[in-house]
Amino acid sequence: MVQIIIKFTQLAIFFLLLLFSTFSNAQKLENSLLWKVSGKNLKKPSYVFGTMHLICDPTLTPKTLRALDKTSQLYLEIDLTDEPSILNASEDFFMENNETIEDLLTEEEYKKLDVFLKKYMSVSIELLNNVKPINISYLLYPFFLECDAESIESQLVKVTKEQNELTFGLESNEDHNAVVDNYSNRDQLLELLELSNQDDETLKREAKQMAKIYLAEDIEQMYANSNEENAQFNEAILNDRNKKWIPVMEKAMKDKPTFFGVGAAHLAGEEGVIKLLRKQGYKVEPVK
Repeated sequence: MVQIIIKFTQLAIFFLLLLFSTFSNAQKLENSLLWKVSGKNLKKPSYVFGTMHLICDPTLTPKTLRALDKTSQLYLEIDLTDEPSILNASEDFFMENNETIEDLLTEEEYKKLDVFLKKYMSVSIELLNNVKPINISYLLYPFFLECDAESIESQLVKVTKEQNELTFGLESNEDHNAVVDNYSNRDQLLELLELSNQDDETLKREAKQMAKIYLAEDIEQMYANSNEENAQFNEAILNDRNKKWIPVMEKAMKDKPTFFGVGAAHLAGEEGVIKLLRKQGYKVEPVK
Protein backbone atom coordinates (compact mmCIF):
# COMPACT_ATOMS: atom_id res chain seq x y z
CA MET A 1 0.00 0.00 0.00
CA VAL A 2 2.88 2.36 0.87
CA GLN A 3 4.48 1.77 -2.54
CA ILE A 4 1.19 2.56 -4.28
CA ILE A 5 0.83 5.79 -2.29
CA ILE A 6 4.43 6.76 -3.10
CA LYS A 7 3.84 6.23 -6.82
CA PHE A 8 0.58 8.18 -6.78
CA THR A 9 2.11 11.05 -4.81
CA GLN A 10 5.01 11.66 -7.17
CA LEU A 11 3.26 11.03 -10.44
CA ALA A 12 0.09 12.95 -9.57
CA ILE A 13 2.04 16.19 -9.62
CA PHE A 14 3.73 15.04 -12.85
CA PHE A 15 0.36 14.47 -14.48
CA LEU A 16 -0.84 17.94 -13.48
CA LEU A 17 2.02 19.39 -15.53
CA LEU A 18 0.15 18.26 -18.63
CA LEU A 19 -3.04 20.07 -17.64
CA PHE A 20 -1.76 23.64 -17.23
CA SER A 21 0.46 26.15 -19.08
CA THR A 22 0.58 29.82 -20.12
CA PHE A 23 0.87 31.59 -23.41
CA SER A 24 1.49 29.99 -26.80
CA ASN A 25 4.94 29.91 -28.33
CA ALA A 26 5.73 32.72 -30.75
CA GLN A 27 8.16 30.69 -32.82
CA LYS A 28 6.99 27.20 -33.70
CA LEU A 29 9.27 24.35 -32.71
CA GLU A 30 9.54 21.19 -34.76
CA ASN A 31 7.69 18.03 -33.77
CA SER A 32 10.15 16.10 -31.63
CA LEU A 33 10.25 14.87 -28.06
CA LEU A 34 14.03 14.40 -28.17
CA TRP A 35 16.43 17.36 -28.52
CA LYS A 36 20.21 17.30 -28.78
CA VAL A 37 22.14 19.94 -26.80
CA SER A 38 25.64 20.84 -27.96
CA GLY A 39 28.03 23.79 -28.28
CA LYS A 40 29.20 26.25 -25.64
CA ASN A 41 32.34 24.18 -24.97
CA LEU A 42 30.46 20.97 -24.16
CA LYS A 43 32.82 18.04 -24.80
CA LYS A 44 29.94 15.74 -25.75
CA PRO A 45 26.24 16.39 -26.50
CA SER A 46 23.49 15.94 -23.96
CA TYR A 47 19.81 15.29 -24.66
CA VAL A 48 16.50 16.72 -23.44
CA PHE A 49 13.46 14.47 -23.71
CA GLY A 50 9.78 15.23 -23.13
CA THR A 51 8.01 12.59 -21.06
CA MET A 52 4.39 11.57 -20.59
CA HIS A 53 3.66 10.66 -17.02
CA LEU A 54 0.80 8.29 -17.80
CA ILE A 55 0.44 6.49 -21.11
CA CYS A 56 -0.84 3.10 -22.25
CA ASP A 57 2.39 2.06 -23.96
CA PRO A 58 5.51 3.58 -22.37
CA THR A 59 7.91 1.81 -24.74
CA LEU A 60 10.91 4.01 -25.56
CA THR A 61 11.64 4.69 -29.23
CA PRO A 62 14.92 3.57 -30.86
CA LYS A 63 16.20 7.16 -31.08
CA THR A 64 15.53 7.63 -27.36
CA LEU A 65 17.37 4.42 -26.51
CA ARG A 66 20.32 5.54 -28.67
CA ALA A 67 20.46 8.85 -26.79
CA LEU A 68 20.47 6.99 -23.48
CA ASP A 69 23.39 4.91 -24.77
CA LYS A 70 25.33 8.06 -25.63
CA THR A 71 24.89 9.66 -22.20
CA SER A 72 26.32 8.81 -18.79
CA GLN A 73 23.64 9.90 -16.32
CA LEU A 74 19.90 10.54 -16.08
CA TYR A 75 18.21 13.63 -14.66
CA LEU A 76 14.45 13.62 -14.07
CA GLU A 77 12.38 16.35 -12.46
CA ILE A 78 12.98 14.57 -9.18
CA ASP A 79 15.12 11.57 -8.34
CA LEU A 80 12.67 8.65 -8.43
CA THR A 81 15.37 6.31 -7.11
CA ASP A 82 15.88 8.25 -3.87
CA GLU A 83 13.78 5.97 -1.67
CA PRO A 84 14.12 7.84 1.68
CA SER A 85 13.05 11.13 0.10
CA ILE A 86 10.21 9.50 -1.79
CA LEU A 87 8.98 7.77 1.35
CA ASN A 88 8.90 11.09 3.18
CA ALA A 89 7.11 12.66 0.25
CA SER A 90 4.39 10.00 0.46
CA GLU A 91 2.95 12.01 3.32
CA ASP A 92 2.00 14.59 0.72
CA PHE A 93 -0.54 12.13 -0.63
CA PHE A 94 -2.91 13.26 2.13
CA MET A 95 -4.27 16.65 3.15
CA GLU A 96 -2.76 18.32 6.19
CA ASN A 97 -4.30 19.40 9.50
CA ASN A 98 -6.93 16.63 9.38
CA GLU A 99 -8.69 18.47 6.55
CA THR A 100 -11.12 16.35 4.53
CA ILE A 101 -12.92 16.61 1.22
CA GLU A 102 -16.20 16.66 3.08
CA ASP A 103 -15.07 19.80 4.93
CA LEU A 104 -14.40 21.61 1.65
CA LEU A 105 -17.54 20.75 -0.31
CA THR A 106 -21.22 21.38 0.05
CA GLU A 107 -23.37 18.35 0.72
CA GLU A 108 -24.57 18.41 -2.89
CA GLU A 109 -21.02 18.63 -4.28
CA TYR A 110 -19.87 15.83 -1.99
CA LYS A 111 -22.63 13.50 -3.17
CA LYS A 112 -21.98 14.38 -6.80
CA LEU A 113 -18.28 13.57 -6.48
CA ASP A 114 -19.12 10.33 -4.72
CA VAL A 115 -21.26 9.21 -7.66
CA PHE A 116 -18.49 10.17 -10.08
CA LEU A 117 -15.80 8.19 -8.24
CA LYS A 118 -18.02 5.13 -7.88
CA LYS A 119 -18.75 5.20 -11.61
CA TYR A 120 -15.10 5.10 -12.73
CA MET A 121 -13.18 3.69 -9.78
CA SER A 122 -15.85 1.72 -7.91
CA VAL A 123 -14.67 3.51 -4.78
CA SER A 124 -16.70 5.56 -2.32
CA ILE A 125 -15.48 9.07 -1.60
CA GLU A 126 -15.39 8.13 2.09
CA LEU A 127 -12.31 5.99 1.43
CA LEU A 128 -10.52 8.96 -0.16
CA ASN A 129 -11.86 11.65 2.12
CA ASN A 130 -8.45 12.85 3.34
CA VAL A 131 -6.58 12.33 0.05
CA LYS A 132 -5.41 15.42 -1.80
CA PRO A 133 -7.79 16.03 -4.73
CA ILE A 134 -4.93 16.28 -7.22
CA ASN A 135 -3.99 12.70 -6.38
CA ILE A 136 -7.57 11.56 -6.98
CA SER A 137 -7.40 13.19 -10.42
CA TYR A 138 -4.31 11.13 -11.10
CA LEU A 139 -6.02 7.93 -9.97
CA LEU A 140 -8.89 8.60 -12.35
CA TYR A 141 -6.79 9.15 -15.47
CA PRO A 142 -6.12 5.46 -16.34
CA PHE A 143 -9.86 4.84 -16.29
CA PHE A 144 -10.31 7.51 -18.94
CA LEU A 145 -7.50 6.00 -21.01
CA GLU A 146 -9.05 2.55 -20.51
CA CYS A 147 -5.69 0.85 -19.96
CA ASP A 148 -3.12 0.05 -17.29
CA ALA A 149 -1.23 3.28 -17.82
CA GLU A 150 2.45 3.61 -16.89
CA SER A 151 4.96 6.43 -16.83
CA ILE A 152 7.72 7.04 -19.35
CA GLU A 153 9.96 7.94 -16.42
CA SER A 154 9.80 4.37 -15.12
CA GLN A 155 11.23 3.13 -18.41
CA LEU A 156 14.02 5.71 -18.37
CA VAL A 157 14.99 4.66 -14.86
CA LYS A 158 14.90 0.98 -15.86
CA VAL A 159 17.28 1.49 -18.80
CA THR A 160 19.57 3.69 -16.71
CA LYS A 161 19.84 0.99 -14.04
CA GLU A 162 20.62 -1.62 -16.70
CA GLN A 163 23.46 0.63 -17.88
CA ASN A 164 24.77 0.89 -14.29
CA GLU A 165 24.37 4.65 -14.37
CA LEU A 166 22.94 7.02 -11.77
CA THR A 167 19.69 8.97 -11.68
CA PHE A 168 19.40 12.48 -10.21
CA GLY A 169 16.73 15.14 -9.78
CA LEU A 170 16.59 18.67 -11.17
CA GLU A 171 14.87 19.65 -7.94
CA SER A 172 14.29 18.18 -4.50
CA ASN A 173 11.12 16.33 -3.54
CA GLU A 174 10.35 19.14 -1.11
CA ASP A 175 10.60 21.82 -3.81
CA HIS A 176 8.61 19.65 -6.20
CA ASN A 177 5.73 19.14 -3.79
CA ALA A 178 5.75 22.77 -2.68
CA VAL A 179 4.55 23.80 -6.15
CA VAL A 180 1.17 22.19 -5.61
CA ASP A 181 0.91 23.42 -2.02
CA ASN A 182 0.24 26.88 -3.48
CA TYR A 183 -2.80 25.44 -5.26
CA SER A 184 -5.45 25.09 -2.57
CA ASN A 185 -7.29 21.84 -1.93
CA ARG A 186 -10.55 23.65 -2.61
CA ASP A 187 -9.29 24.77 -6.04
CA GLN A 188 -8.14 21.23 -6.76
CA LEU A 189 -11.61 19.97 -5.85
CA LEU A 190 -13.23 22.48 -8.19
CA GLU A 191 -11.13 21.06 -11.03
CA LEU A 192 -12.25 17.58 -10.04
CA LEU A 193 -15.88 18.68 -9.99
CA GLU A 194 -15.45 20.13 -13.48
CA LEU A 195 -14.40 16.69 -14.65
CA SER A 196 -17.52 15.21 -13.10
CA ASN A 197 -19.63 17.61 -15.21
CA GLN A 198 -18.31 16.07 -18.44
CA ASP A 199 -19.87 13.08 -20.10
CA ASP A 200 -18.14 9.73 -20.37
CA GLU A 201 -17.39 10.06 -24.08
CA THR A 202 -15.74 13.49 -23.67
CA LEU A 203 -13.54 12.40 -20.78
CA LYS A 204 -12.22 9.37 -22.63
CA ARG A 205 -11.82 11.20 -25.93
CA GLU A 206 -9.82 14.06 -24.40
CA ALA A 207 -7.54 11.72 -22.45
CA LYS A 208 -6.81 9.63 -25.53
CA GLN A 209 -6.33 12.73 -27.68
CA MET A 210 -3.67 13.97 -25.28
CA ALA A 211 -1.82 10.67 -25.63
CA LYS A 212 -2.21 10.80 -29.41
CA ILE A 213 -0.64 14.26 -29.59
CA TYR A 214 2.23 13.08 -27.43
CA LEU A 215 2.91 10.08 -29.67
CA ALA A 216 2.93 12.47 -32.65
CA GLU A 217 5.70 14.35 -30.77
CA ASP A 218 3.79 17.60 -31.27
CA ILE A 219 5.13 19.55 -28.31
CA GLU A 220 3.66 22.82 -29.60
CA GLN A 221 0.16 21.37 -29.65
CA MET A 222 0.59 19.88 -26.20
CA TYR A 223 1.65 23.27 -24.93
CA ALA A 224 -1.28 24.99 -26.67
CA ASN A 225 -3.82 22.47 -25.37
CA SER A 226 -2.67 23.05 -21.82
CA ASN A 227 -3.11 26.80 -22.20
CA GLU A 228 -6.75 27.03 -21.20
CA GLU A 229 -6.95 26.47 -17.46
CA ASN A 230 -4.95 28.38 -14.86
CA ALA A 231 -2.21 30.75 -16.05
CA GLN A 232 -1.13 31.82 -12.55
CA PHE A 233 -0.63 28.24 -11.41
CA ASN A 234 1.07 27.42 -14.69
CA GLU A 235 3.59 30.20 -14.14
CA ALA A 236 4.74 28.42 -11.00
CA ILE A 237 4.53 24.84 -12.21
CA LEU A 238 6.17 25.36 -15.60
CA ASN A 239 8.00 28.64 -16.23
CA ASP A 240 9.41 29.28 -12.76
CA ARG A 241 10.69 25.71 -12.49
CA ASN A 242 12.17 25.77 -16.01
CA LYS A 243 14.27 28.79 -15.07
CA LYS A 244 15.52 27.12 -11.88
CA TRP A 245 16.45 23.97 -13.79
CA ILE A 246 18.73 25.63 -16.35
CA PRO A 247 21.72 26.20 -14.01
CA VAL A 248 21.38 22.60 -12.75
CA MET A 249 21.30 21.32 -16.33
CA GLU A 250 24.34 23.38 -17.31
CA LYS A 251 26.37 22.05 -14.39
CA ALA A 252 25.38 18.44 -15.17
CA MET A 253 26.19 18.75 -18.89
CA LYS A 254 29.62 20.21 -18.18
CA ASP A 255 30.35 17.30 -15.88
CA LYS A 256 29.32 14.53 -18.30
CA PRO A 257 26.89 13.87 -21.19
CA THR A 258 23.44 13.83 -19.61
CA PHE A 259 19.96 12.64 -20.55
CA PHE A 260 17.25 14.94 -19.15
CA GLY A 261 13.67 13.65 -18.94
CA VAL A 262 11.03 16.29 -18.10
CA GLY A 263 7.30 16.56 -18.71
CA ALA A 264 6.71 17.38 -22.38
CA ALA A 265 4.82 20.56 -21.43
CA HIS A 266 8.16 21.98 -20.24
CA LEU A 267 9.75 21.88 -23.70
CA ALA A 268 7.86 24.48 -25.75
CA GLY A 269 7.13 28.13 -25.00
CA GLU A 270 9.26 31.25 -24.84
CA GLU A 271 10.23 30.21 -21.33
CA GLY A 272 10.37 26.51 -22.13
CA VAL A 273 13.51 24.48 -21.60
CA ILE A 274 14.48 24.45 -25.29
CA LYS A 275 14.49 28.22 -25.78
CA LEU A 276 15.99 28.91 -22.37
CA LEU A 277 18.96 26.70 -23.25
CA ARG A 278 19.30 28.44 -26.62
CA LYS A 279 19.35 31.81 -24.84
CA GLN A 280 22.26 30.50 -22.77
CA GLY A 281 24.21 29.92 -25.97
CA TYR A 282 23.66 26.21 -26.57
CA LYS A 283 22.73 24.65 -29.88
CA VAL A 284 19.46 22.76 -29.30
CA GLU A 285 18.18 20.79 -32.26
CA PRO A 286 15.49 18.11 -32.75
CA VAL A 287 16.56 14.49 -33.17
CA LYS A 288 14.71 12.91 -36.07
